[in-house]
Parts: sequence; structure tokens; C-alpha cells
Amino acid sequence: GYLYLTEGNAILAEQLYNKALILDPDNEDALMNMAGLFNFKGNTKEAINVLKQLIKKHPNNKKAVEILKALEAKKHA
Repeated sequence: GYLYLTEGNAILAEQLYNKALILDPDNEDALMNMAGLFNFKGNTKEAINVLKQLIKKHPNNKKAVEILKALEAKKHA
């Protein structure tokens, strides 16, 4: 999915991330990439929701916590 996103194909990237999450709903990388995809598309609310889901399942993911804080600050700015 990441490769497609870097090539500007957000639709195909999202489809692949969704497939990965169907196979493994706790997949840390897929959740992080899905949050990044939503943020890339300007959907901050959905990016925050995915990051909260990721942190609930992987509380030691410091990068997710940092990004969540930044997005929440941006949302309230």
C-alpha cells in the first residue's frame, strides 16, 4: 500500500491497507499507514480514530502517540 501512496494512488493504497487489516486487525504497520493515508487525504478525524485504535492495541508505539498529539493539536488550532 505504501508504494501506491508514494506514487499518488491513494485509492489503491487504501484498498490494500483494508485487506491487510481484514487479515490482521491488530497489524501495527497497517494501522499506522492507514492513519497516514487518512491524514494525507485531509481526513484528520479518521486519522485520529485509527491512531487511537492503534495505541489501544499497541500502547508502546511512541511514534503513534506523538502523531496523535500533533494531529489533535492541529485540530484544535
